[in-house]
Amino acid sequence: MAKRRLLGSSSVGRPGHVLLCTRGWRASKLDVVRCITARTTTEAMGSMKVTILIKDLPPLSYFHVSCPDLEEDHFTQSPEILWSSEYCILFRMFPRSGRPQFFICRDEQPGCKPSLDPLPQLDSHLASESISPYLVGVVPDFDSQNYVLAAFRMDCVSRIYTLHVFRSKGSVWSKHILAIDLPSWIYTIRPGLFPDKVIALGEEVGYVDLWKGILFCNVLEEQVTARFVPLPDPLPNNQEYYDEFSSIEIRDVTCTESPDGFIIRCVEMEDLFSSTTTIPEANVIFDSDVDPTKKVVEPECVGWRLVTWYRETSWNYWSKEHVVNVDDLGADWLLPSNPSCVQSSFPILCGDDAVCLLSMSDDSDGDGWIVTIDIERKKVRGIIESSCDRYMLFSSAISCASKKYPGGDALSAGQGSAVIRSMDDLS
Repeated sequence: MAKRRLLGSSSVGRPGHVLLCTRGWRASKLDVVRCITARTTTEAMGSMKVTILIKDLPPLSYFHVSCPDLEEDHFTQSPEILWSSEYCILFRMFPRSGRPQFFICRDEQPGCKPSLDPLPQLDSHLASESISPYLVGVVPDFDSQNYVLAAFRMDCVSRIYTLHVFRSKGSVWSKHILAIDLPSWIYTIRPGLFPDKVIALGEEVGYVDLWKGILFCNVLEEQVTARFVPLPDPLPNNQEYYDEFSSIEIRDVTCTESPDGFIIRCVEMEDLFSSTTTIPEANVIFDSDVDPTKKVVEPECVGWRLVTWYRETSWNYWSKEHVVNVDDLGADWLLPSNPSCVQSSFPILCGDDAVCLLSMSDDSDGDGWIVTIDIERKKVRGIIESSCDRYMLFSSAISCASKKYPGGDALSAGQGSAVIRSMDDLS
């Protein structure tokens, strides 16, 4: 299961999306950065402060949690974001004794400052119902300044899909069996829906199986309803991988808000091949050399391309939007290696026009780059170095809608810390 989650939609006219590390880090030296900060006090943790530090792409954005009443060794690992949107983040902490502690941090709303609230029931409910914490989404209820939390579970044997809904107004859980009309092909190869990530679409939470499609659930209604949106077929060179390996290495899905409503986008990365053969290029061929059974034709990877699709929520089709070949990037690809010698994967859609990739050279010992590509202009928007395990780094990144700071000022690209060259820079 991928440990990164996509946030919800961004509002019209607001800044674009950013990349947010889901792992919390010590960042006391960066406290001077203008940011979103929320505080609370609990019996178990004492006083707590959560700070979200946002940087425009390409640098990473990140968050940290401060518990001054506790010793550093009180926790077994860094805090982890499970869900984010432009309105809130859901995260958990790992005390050395006891179960993980869950919290929700909400950005300011009209008449309210940023808030930080514990969720004491969440861990026990997820554990008792065998629900993955990575399949939880949050939708704000702006009419009452409350929120709704939704957790998804599928029974692989009975093929029953269940949504567990927690409403902060009343602090009660409800359980809903989802009546879904799914196409028959959903149950071939690996039967059922297996969400890789969770997204938001207005008042709906979407559970995304990156191979098959999105299950949207309207959780603000007392009677939860669900609908299924299939994703495009895999690109030709990815067909053989369908439903047999992790799709997050080649696919991503996001939702954004437009003047006419919401738009769903899908990006897919495809390796490109040429054929090489052992048949000699000769002007004279001796009879003794003729043996077609010994001639070998082998595919050779010569690059990759990104293809994006989009659809409005009322459509029953996908429309191809952009195609970017690595050769289109030309001199903008300023990596030390030739593009064809660099392994790139884990595409993350950031808003309407940017895709971030993790790139590593073939002989890399772990060092790599996060490359932000402008898919509309077919240019590299920026490159930052990373010194981290390939999968762990992009398991720790999510696409997140940028927010204006209290008082209406947005963080400019030049403020805050220097470019993050490794995760260790944040310690």
